Amino acid sequence: MNMSSPSQPIILLVEDDSCDIEQIQGMVRKLDLPVTLVVAQTGEEALIWLAGAPGAGPLPSLVLLDLGLPVISGLEVLDWIRGPAGLASLPVVVFSSSTNRQDIQDASDAGANGYFLKTASQATLEQLVSFWWEHWLLRTGTIGMENLNLLRCRESMAPV
Repeated sequence: MNMSSPSQPIILLVEDDSCDIEQIQGMVRKLDLPVTLVVAQTGEEALIWLAGAPGAGPLPSLVLLDLGLPVISGLEVLDWIRGPAGLASLPVVVFSSSTNRQDIQDASDAGANGYFLKTASQATLEQLVSFWWEHWLLRTGTIGMENLNLLRCRESMAPV
């Protein structure tokens, strides 16, 4: 699990696949988002972080959650967030390779704020990361309007 800088919004990525972790890290770097990306590679690591264990760091502004985690599944993590943890307002976006309708329905029923497929194109994933940045981090008040305007300015200067 990575430590974070308290001056930036935190995105908690709960993912066990190193390729998917590298892909999200690369997109955050490419888009030059002023966020701290914290990685938990198991459901247990995520629960420790979210429970506020000593040394874990502040709560994230957004959780990107894989469903297919070993031992403690993503759905169990989501149930914990929405249940006894008292974190019902914490935005949780499922980021999964599963196209199974039941998985999507289960995530929705458990309170996921969104469900996105890992199999999307690189351009689509970059748009999704930008959307998560604008929608959830701005909405939760963890970033200021100046950061949103900075991002839009960078996007308008990006080569087409």
